[in-house]
Amino acid sequence: MRKRLFSKLAIVMSTAIVVSGCFCPIDKAFVNAETIQDEDDSYYDDDSDYDDSTDDSYDDSTDDSYDDSTDDSDNEETTGTKIDDVKLSSSELQAFIKESDSDENGYISQSEAEKITYVSISKKASQSDLTQIIKLYPNISELMWNAGTLTKLTFPKNNIKRLNITSKAASQLVISGINQKLNNLSYTAQGSKKYAFNFAKGSAYKKVEDFNLMGKQINGVKLSNAEVGTLYVTDTSAKKIDASSDKIINLWVQNNKKLSSFTVRNCSKLKSVSCAYNALSRLNISGCPKLLSVSCDRNKLTKLDISKYKNLKSISCGQNKLKKFDISKNKKLISVYCNDNKLTELNTSKNKKLSYFGCSNNKLNKLNVIPNKKLTTLSCYGNKFTKVNLKKNKELVSMAVSKTYKLMSSYIPTASKSNTNYIYIDVKKGTKLNLVKYAPALKKAKFSIGEDSQYITVNKKGVVSIKKKKDYVYGYVIATLNKKEYNIRIMGF
Repeated sequence: MRKRLFSKLAIVMSTAIVVSGCFCPIDKAFVNAETIQDEDDSYYDDDSDYDDSTDDSYDDSTDDSYDDSTDDSDNEETTGTKIDDVKLSSSELQAFIKESDSDENGYISQSEAEKITYVSISKKASQSDLTQIIKLYPNISELMWNAGTLTKLTFPKNNIKRLNITSKAASQLVISGINQKLNNLSYTAQGSKKYAFNFAKGSAYKKVEDFNLMGKQINGVKLSNAEVGTLYVTDTSAKKIDASSDKIINLWVQNNKKLSSFTVRNCSKLKSVSCAYNALSRLNISGCPKLLSVSCDRNKLTKLDISKYKNLKSISCGQNKLKKFDISKNKKLISVYCNDNKLTELNTSKNKKLSYFGCSNNKLNKLNVIPNKKLTTLSCYGNKFTKVNLKKNKELVSMAVSKTYKLMSSYIPTASKSNTNYIYIDVKKGTKLNLVKYAPALKKAKFSIGEDSQYITVNKKGVVSIKKKKDYVYGYVIATLNKKEYNIRIMGF
């Protein structure tokens, strides 16, 4: 009985030794077995208690357990989409897929696929490429796609929120299959032929929060069916745009060098219009009762009527050819910018809420801002007047003087109750400027140079010197007077 027991234990111990990979001499295994037997020899007194099936049971369970675990591990490593099975026409996309294989096992696992939320393709790709990529990476939320010369593009089920499409087709690309989560869509036309863009073509263009349309190949825009929140039309060759929609909230039509006529009608929800950097000679806005802001700078406008917009809070029409500009009916205006026009008069007496006012570089003979007691910022240089009464403007903290240095005397010391006030002036490089000469109230002020100022000095008498042979001269002089600081910002020209 004891001999038989020793044989069995030796087999078990030696097997355990091999599996564990440890070295243990066989004679020690017998010694350990002997010790165990001696401790309780009575347990094995009867040979019939020993069952030979123990050998089979041990071997089977050991082998099965080892084989199964090995198989499961192999299966886990190769779970997913095999990269070699994905056939794409775009080498750029094929390279992208390989890069997304983080463990480099030749498969895109579920976890690897779910991590991809952004895909950008600069070279053309096919419809099949699009379908496969979206199915492979279901969590794509932002996609930049070059559709080449395709005239149609269909999206499978997706979660895209931001889409940027580049099209080189000879006509408008029709897009379908976009989900309701899409809130930002950009369309760039780069084809060989010009065409008018129609929002009625393709459901994707009708309903989106932000839509950006650009490209010289766009020579016209039909906006009557647009249901977007904010619409951008930039860098096109359109000559005329007629916008009419009860859905648009913000309308940006900028940098269209051939655009001479822009009409906005019956946009009941429209709040802001920006049509700067075009070639507009006419701007017609009607039927937009909620309009709050209009920006039409850098055009060729000779007339501008905003009298119907009682709720308007901001108007910016600088760098046009306006000779007259009436804002008397716009009593809610907070900001008015009309620099660089041909205005000879401008009445602000009805604009009690006016805070920012810019009317520089016009032909104004006088300016009365006494009624504008909430004025905080004033830019009025480059006109025919050199003085303005600011005694009632106690909230004024900033004034742009440029080269009209005499305006400083109007601002000092009748400026605001604030301890810090700002004056902006331009000084020719290589010259000197005596601040006290133009603002006698500064005679008792103490002068110092502000931090980060370049190539500017000032002496105790308030004479500013500007270096000549420097491309960029910028800084500021601090004039302290009666516990007030005047930060005189200086730009060399």
